[in-house]
Amino acid sequence: MLLKLLSIKKFMLAGLLLLIFFFNSTHAQTQNLFNGSDLAGWHVDVPKMDTDTSARNPFVVRNGMLVSMGKPGGHLITDAVFSNYRLEIEYRFAGEPFLT
Repeated sequence: MLLKLLSIKKFMLAGLLLLIFFFNSTHAQTQNLFNGSDLAGWHVDVPKMDTDTSARNPFVVRNGMLVSMGKPGGHLITDAVFSNYRLEIEYRFAGEPFLT
């Protein structure tokens, strides 16, 4: 009886490990949010552009990189909705950072 109980526990543990592996492998995906060539999939939120028609979009794509000109201030927002994610970003400052 004890041997049968241990075999059932091993079977259940193996099933649980398989389920965890399957869950992790099907849900852990990498998705690039920036395509390196344009702002497809993004929209610009720059308040100054709402009131000043001469205000320029401060976000451009240059040499495969997303560049913020810094002014006017604003945000880029993805068109898609995401949940349960880890966001990894590589960035650099073109010059000395402005410290206050």
